Amino acid sequence: MHLRWFGDAIPILPLTCESICAVAAQMKAGGYRSFMNYVDTLKSQHIEHYEWTPFLTLCRARCLASTQRGIGPSRQSLELPLQRIRDLDLDGTPLVPGGPCCPTQWATLCGFHMLRGAESSCALASSLCVDTDSLTETLSLPVSKTDPQAVGCLRTWGCTCRPAGESPVGVCGLETPEHKPLCPYHAARSLLAHHHARFASSSGTLPPDFPLFAASDGDWCTRSGFLGSIAELARRLEVNPIDALQRCTVGEHTWRVSGSRHLAALDVPLPIICLMARWGGETIMRYVKDAPLSSLTRIYLDRAAAADGAFRAVAAAAATVGAQPVVAPVLSSAETTAAYQVDPLAEPVVEVPSVTLPFFKRAGAQSRVHMVSLPPRLSLRGVTLPCGRQFTDDGTFYAAVPANAKRCDKCGTAPTWISAMAIASALELGSDSD
Repeated sequence: MHLRWFGDAIPILPLTCESICAVAAQMKAGGYRSFMNYVDTLKSQHIEHYEWTPFLTLCRARCLASTQRGIGPSRQSLELPLQRIRDLDLDGTPLVPGGPCCPTQWATLCGFHMLRGAESSCALASSLCVDTDSLTETLSLPVSKTDPQAVGCLRTWGCTCRPAGESPVGVCGLETPEHKPLCPYHAARSLLAHHHARFASSSGTLPPDFPLFAASDGDWCTRSGFLGSIAELARRLEVNPIDALQRCTVGEHTWRVSGSRHLAALDVPLPIICLMARWGGETIMRYVKDAPLSSLTRIYLDRAAAADGAFRAVAAAAATVGAQPVVAPVLSSAETTAAYQVDPLAEPVVEVPSVTLPFFKRAGAQSRVHMVSLPPRLSLRGVTLPCGRQFTDDGTFYAAVPANAKRCDKCGTAPTWISAMAIASALELGSDSD
């Protein structure tokens, strides 16, 4: 883009504010969303030999704001329903010039393995292994999306023609007009059979670098051939390839979107889909955010039918047994009555300590009278008397000092005794302390 604007007169490096603005204007006009990646790559090359000035920093920030302003959400590739592609009954002829042979098998394998566009275009026929004994197909996939040819990750699918729990013997391979399975194993098997029948050498083997999704002449498909095949499938399925922002949604991630939504709509757990698609983080939520909702009605009807069936079974069992309950109660009648009598949410009752009466004690008829509670602290009986003597339960306790009785002068002075006798006479026996 620099050369388109300036030609060969001005070199790309060092960067200038004028060159950055020129490239940013072209990328904004072309609808590119990744200007930051390009400008940061050139920035790293610039600072190896030149100084990155504050003017360049300001120009970069302004160009980033301009190229990202009002661009809206990123474009989402369209979804093609795999079941409807199966029902098209396509033959092995490519849909468009330069497109892959066997488009149904191509769509099925790309959808179930959730391949990116570069991964499907670079896949080799030798990367696909079919096991006719276990009825499985295994595809070697790249671990990183930046290197589509660096295979190192194996993903295996079994035959999906038979119902769950049914023996594969006598079922797989039997296709009738009423039974058209959407099966990755049979798609892989028929695709390799097609390649061997048309492109194998005299020894019956394919070349080591033969493409998995080859064109009609056995050569590699073009990018326009892959995208054109997707557009043709969308046309035949009457799927609108234009989104709300008038953008074409025919893209290289169509099969990742279609495959992940197909599995999510069948209640396949999202962690398993992430493992199959070699996804990390929360990327999958952009693809399958609406897919589980499409099966919400079916899930509700299944759960409602199961609950209604369970209720009818319990009612029928109760009618058969008669008066005897089908299920024994968890609590007995006595435990149920006790549970209703005690409120578990009620606050516990805290008893307020009352004044201990009587206030006075005498060990014998001729002994002195001692104070049990010393005013003004009217507390419970202590382990010792105010005079320091040990408290014992023997003797006689009084609410008032008997007439002509001697008082212990160590329990308190005369004013203290007067106060204690006045408080004792003012309180009734058994009254509260407050």
